Amino acid sequence: ATRFSLLVLLILGTVLANRNNTDLLLKGKAILQSNWIGHSTIPAPKLYPHQWSWDSAFIAIGKSYYDQTQAQVELLTLFQAKWDNGLLPHIVFNPNAPAYFPGPEWWDISVSPYAPRDVNTSGIIQPPVHATAARAIYDNAQDKEDAIQFLKKIYPDLLHWHSYLYKERQWQDGLVYLRHPWESGMDNSPLWDSAFQAIDLKPGMVPPYNRSDDSIVNSTDRPTKWTYDRFVWLVEQSKHNQYNEEFIRNINENNFLIVDVLFNSILVQANHDLAYIANILQESPIKAQSWATLTAAGINKNLWNEEMGYYLNFDMVKNELISGEQGMVAGSFIPLYAKVVPLDRLGTLMDHIDSTDFCSLKEINDYICWPIPTFNRMATNFSTHNYWRGPSWININWLLMKGLGKYASESQRVKEYHEVIAEHILDLVNTIGFYEYFDPLGNSGHGTDSFSWTASLVIDIIFSEVTGKNLINL
Repeated sequence: ATRFSLLVLLILGTVLANRNNTDLLLKGKAILQSNWIGHSTIPAPKLYPHQWSWDSAFIAIGKSYYDQTQAQVELLTLFQAKWDNGLLPHIVFNPNAPAYFPGPEWWDISVSPYAPRDVNTSGIIQPPVHATAARAIYDNAQDKEDAIQFLKKIYPDLLHWHSYLYKERQWQDGLVYLRHPWESGMDNSPLWDSAFQAIDLKPGMVPPYNRSDDSIVNSTDRPTKWTYDRFVWLVEQSKHNQYNEEFIRNINENNFLIVDVLFNSILVQANHDLAYIANILQESPIKAQSWATLTAAGINKNLWNEEMGYYLNFDMVKNELISGEQGMVAGSFIPLYAKVVPLDRLGTLMDHIDSTDFCSLKEINDYICWPIPTFNRMATNFSTHNYWRGPSWININWLLMKGLGKYASESQRVKEYHEVIAEHILDLVNTIGFYEYFDPLGNSGHGTDSFSWTASLVIDIIFSEVTGKNLINL
């Protein structure tokens, strides 16, 4: 009788989980369709009315399972805005969208000889998830021949984009640097605090400006004015230097030049995926493979801190690793995503992840916290609701989940955390909704709702980690 009861509970649990996943899938697809504007997908209504670079890559991954055409158009539209030097801008402006700050007139990309003249964009970049998205489109394609034609179109652009990173943005050992926090995608992370404190803004250095973000959503969820002044200053500095990477790189005062762990880890995986695409197209994969090897080695050589047991960002202006509390961020774990982490460091990283500093397995299973906050919960400046200063983000957890999956065969602990994080990402969104980010210690969503990459990555998890293949026609 006991065995029969357990079997019934197991079956009922599976049925309920599948029902929840079906509901999440339908809601996620509806959000993506609602945010589709005919040639690309906005991250969310009102707050983000344009096309964002790494958002579009994440969105294409989710759409690749059920709408191959839209997934392909998403990336092709983005790459139509690529600069002549290979820079892939972090925003492609929608001319039909309402006023936005900073808008096209603020970026004034016309000062660069490389900027496009037929489309308005920003003058900075975001993490290079795009080759990974292009590979997902091929791997999940219903129409393989159409997918191959798509890869033939986009492969030269992907190669040009990666070439720009190594030619114009390389610090040393294959490591790429950022010249604005927005390029990391983690806008106001504690990682940037010391670099920003060194930017001494005098009256008149930052022109007057009017933000819209802090009136659309709760201002306490957004970056402070002190932080935003520095965001704006760095845009002004790039613009005043005609977006010339050499000029900007050689500015020694009031500058921001950071080698970011997350960005470079994503680049390693993107290079592997670019090599994969090259092989499909019978092109040489050697350049992409050599980039992947070079950057992976650079991460382990330059960014690992043995004393802290973390991968740390490097501040090129100060010529030092960003250590201490501000370095204890979830991005430190993303080398797992590219399988960069040597096995003798795996246990050390797991000791940080599976702890009360972030969110232990026991805490997740007991619903004490959601996986995982973006910043060490025990740190002085941890916030449950302020943007990238502590809240849980679905894309960071997705990257971590994918990374743990690559190491799942190495230990039961890693395997269990991988399975639990996938399950609880779905549980989080099912419980609270498709928000931009979440309180990791409570039941509230923050930022905007109906957020596209939350929807898209939930769809990917359902298809790739659970039982989604049989839901493809929903």
